[in-house]
Amino acid sequence: TAPGRLDYREQDWSGSVALWLQGSPDADLPPGYCDPVQILQGDGSQGFIFLEWWSEGRGPKVFRYGVRPIRERWNPEDTPWEKLPVARRPMVQVTETPFARDRWTHVVFTFDRLNAGRAGRGVLYLDGEARGEVAGWDLTFGWDGRELKVYLGAGYAGGLDDLAAFRRALTPAEVRALHALPGGVA
Repeated sequence: TAPGRLDYREQDWSGSVALWLQGSPDADLPPGYCDPVQILQGDGSQGFIFLEWWSEGRGPKVFRYGVRPIRERWNPEDTPWEKLPVARRPMVQVTETPFARDRWTHVVFTFDRLNAGRAGRGVLYLDGEARGEVAGWDLTFGWDGRELKVYLGAGYAGGLDDLAAFRRALTPAEVRALHALPGGVA
């Protein structure tokens, strides 16, 4: 990877990632985790940003956006992720989603002021509408920007199109305008 991936900054880091996804999570994806996007370094203990579907067994999948900072900051007991109550996880969890085989869903996630302590936040948007935020956490990452990696399609089976990364957190109006672009990001 090259220095400056996603314009990572050790202080006050902000950005956005937008993409279109198509597919039926419950019919097309295996049980467990399926991550269309992961941003991390190493084993994720120094920070991890992800979009994922999750289910235990063949039950309905939930869609999640996580902004996990340095593990000791949000989980000092090192409790396994799935054993923590949802409220103790720095993520947005959406149970009712528009994903389907016959339509494209626009997904945007923003992250604003990461590495600025509790001032940081992340917002998940589906089809131009905010669906939840990660806020009130110390969202400090311990990354070396040169080692940052972006993974696409980890265990994911479905359409993925029009991926775009931005060097700042888009506003709600900008997310709606991006969703409405007739030809996508050019």
